[in-house]
Amino acid sequence: FVVAALAWPMEWIVAVGVIFSSIGAALQTCAGAPRVLAAIAMDDVLPFLSCLKPTSPDDEPIRAIWFTWFLASVPALAGNLDHISPLVTMFFLLMYAGINLSCFFLGYLKSPGFRPTFSYFHWSASLLGFVWCLFLVGLVADWGMAVMVTMSFLSLYLYTKRQHAQKEWGDVGNALRYVVANGALKALASSQSTDFHAKNWRPQLLTIVDTDAFGNPSNLHVLELAAQLKHGGGGVQVVTSIMCRNTGVEKYETC
Repeated sequence: FVVAALAWPMEWIVAVGVIFSSIGAALQTCAGAPRVLAAIAMDDVLPFLSCLKPTSPDDEPIRAIWFTWFLASVPALAGNLDHISPLVTMFFLLMYAGINLSCFFLGYLKSPGFRPTFSYFHWSASLLGFVWCLFLVGLVADWGMAVMVTMSFLSLYLYTKRQHAQKEWGDVGNALRYVVANGALKALASSQSTDFHAKNWRPQLLTIVDTDAFGNPSNLHVLELAAQLKHGGGGVQVVTSIMCRNTGVEKYETC
């Protein structure tokens, strides 16, 4: 150690301090990482991690602990951690980049559920952190490894999106789509009829159909005509059926 040469009164004090600090960090990681892994498995977001679920939420994540130990021990057997540390660093940087990107969207879109406790928070700081993390990913290792790790993260994200997991924490993508749709509707409401060109016109249809006792359309000719008017994938179509209630009878029929 370079600092050990300047240590007082003896050089070995620095070496002992570094060793104990490393052991403490390793024990803290072994205690925290398995619980995070078990929590991800219990959320059912990644089905291939279901084998790491504890039997109950109050139990110790024994299987996650053993899996974490195996995952950390195998690379250490290589004998040189200098080949592994850039990979681990890039995964951490990409994780922080994702957190900063989420905070940027939530802060910029002014999501009501996002209330940071830091009084001087601004979305520009999160955007700067996101860009800075991506910049550091390219500096930690060569661009080939950086692209490989980034593609691994994107593949994991797309795999998670394909699972269509319905969770109570929501999705920042829904907030982004809501803001875009809300802004488009406000722009349409404030525009004049002269602002639209005939080439950009799309039909807005209200189709009234008859239904049977089970609510199924009984006459499809009107729907076929509406589908022809909407050919090309544009416009909005609302299909409805007016139901009336017979006097004294708990039954609804089409008017």
